[in-house]
Amino acid sequence: MTIRPALGVVTDAASLEALLDIAQEAENRQFSGLYVPSSGNTYKEFCRAALEATGSIIVSTSIVPIYRQPAVELASFAAELHDLSGGRFRLGLGVSHAGVLKAAGIDVGNPLSDMRAYIGDLHEVADKNGLTLPPIYLATLRNGMLKLADEIADGAICGMGALSHMARQFDETGVHPSDSFFIGNMAATILHDDPDTVIAIHRAANNFYLRLPNYRNYWREAGYRDQVQAVEDALARGQEDSLVDLLGPEWLNDVSYSGTAVNVRKQVEATTALGITPIMTPTSADGDTLAAFKAVMALFD
Repeated sequence: MTIRPALGVVTDAASLEALLDIAQEAENRQFSGLYVPSSGNTYKEFCRAALEATGSIIVSTSIVPIYRQPAVELASFAAELHDLSGGRFRLGLGVSHAGVLKAAGIDVGNPLSDMRAYIGDLHEVADKNGLTLPPIYLATLRNGMLKLADEIADGAICGMGALSHMARQFDETGVHPSDSFFIGNMAATILHDDPDTVIAIHRAANNFYLRLPNYRNYWREAGYRDQVQAVEDALARGQEDSLVDLLGPEWLNDVSYSGTAVNVRKQVEATTALGITPIMTPTSADGDTLAAFKAVMALFD
């Protein structure tokens, strides 16, 4: 199974026209997919436009939170793009984060049972209306959701997964990537020769994730128990600005594609060796996201 990296495309990073140029260049360079976070509704516009502007590359949401959109609406959108693209669209779904949803006034139940019910609703809507759904990927971190993805979906997308832990997860769950079951890892990609600059960008971009209990629980499980405890102690003291520093360089190397060109290529090769598709989300030191995309793509000429 030959695996090509994919790109994570944040739709507010640049104009639609500029991002479509990136999509076409990614296709020309044989990147395997474009994975699009669902910020607002701009992800829908970009997914449709990217599919129309390209001819072979996969386009996927990554991810649509199930509590924010009724299944009847999402089934219609997904089926439309599936038909439009000749089967190149993927529907990435997730449960988001309990604290974020609570702050938005959204009540949630058990993530596993809610996800199972939502996918059941999607299929019921499709069956009633003669729609064909695209392949469905679930956002996964821990074993329960990974096993559910294997049971009721076509793939799994991990966000900032610890590469050192993922092979162990595969053995524990019996779920492995294959030609019929996609597993991707969507991670920040920072291409820069200066380690201090890399840390500073991660500090700005990823402190947020360390405030989320589900991510902390996952990274604790992945072998970073003492570091996560240090983060929780800092949070208890109200010190939230430099949480990334408390996890250290080993963690950073494990959950991102960062550093020199040589190091980033090594991280990507280690990911694909496990059968996992790297979903590289370029982040820039100076805010020039388009230049960051081009630098990342140039690594694989």
